Amino acid sequence: MTKKVRSVRPDTSFKETALALIQNRLSGVPVVDRQGRLVGIVSESDLLPREALDDDLLASAQAFFEGTFDWDSLFKNRKAVALTAGELMTTPVQTATPHTLLRQVAKRLSESGLRVLPVVDHGKVVGMVTRHDVLKVYCASDADTLCNVKDALEHRGYVPPRHCIDASVHEGIVTLGGTTIDPEGLRRALALVRAMDGVVAIRNLVRVDSSAG
Repeated sequence: MTKKVRSVRPDTSFKETALALIQNRLSGVPVVDRQGRLVGIVSESDLLPREALDDDLLASAQAFFEGTFDWDSLFKNRKAVALTAGELMTTPVQTATPHTLLRQVAKRLSESGLRVLPVVDHGKVVGMVTRHDVLKVYCASDADTLCNVKDALEHRGYVPPRHCIDASVHEGIVTLGGTTIDPEGLRRALALVRAMDGVVAIRNLVRVDSSAG
């Protein structure tokens, strides 16, 4: 997460909004009200329509005189003539909190098509999280991932001495092996590991040995 992020107000000019976006070195800039509460976000895609404004106006003028003018298209392209952040911004905004799971952040970024999400705490923007931030978790070493997996399983009692489940990691793929007498416990263990940051996939080789109980 990037913590030091410049925000803009709804009445901030187009030029200042573009400058803030560039200074943040992110693909979006949060728009906040006088109390610092998030009211919208301006992304790179919100600014780009202005670049095509001249061509769009020429095409629109021609269509008007030919009787084929598309009023719906004019409404959709209203951002091309926007002069302030309030006119440019997208609202409502997909957000995250400091406690949002990374997988949930990834889902919101994917579903919204945004490249960045504001991180909000009690209504105030405390940072921005990007697609790049999400992908960083897969750069963790196999040793670190294995340590995290073992710690999580031991904390839940899924590894010796209470269970005979062991783990290994290669290229982010976690392999669970051994035996257990508790099928439900195994399902919980698989769900726990699958939800961990940095885990690419799971190979389940654990054998359920009901006779051992």
